[in-house]
Amino acid sequence: MPQTGRDELPSRVAPLSGETFKVQFTASRSLRDKLRQAQDLLRHRVPDGDVPTIIERALELLIEEVKKERFGVGAGRGRQRAWHRAD
Repeated sequence: MPQTGRDELPSRVAPLSGETFKVQFTASRSLRDKLRQAQDLLRHRVPDGDVPTIIERALELLIEEVKKERFGVGAGRGRQRAWHRAD
């Protein structure tokens, strides 16, 4: 991540219990704006705008997308092959 010229605190992930963690980091204004936009767009699914829920879903989608790109994993890849065989 590029330096912003300000003193940044290190990122931290600390366990709170067996299944929960406190995640703390310094975010840019751009990230904050994207988070707010995601909260607005997802009001129908996450009415309270719960940040952990939105970040978890965003990471699920990112991981799925990267797996498709790197490893050809997922339904989208199979559809492309089937389409090309029909040509």
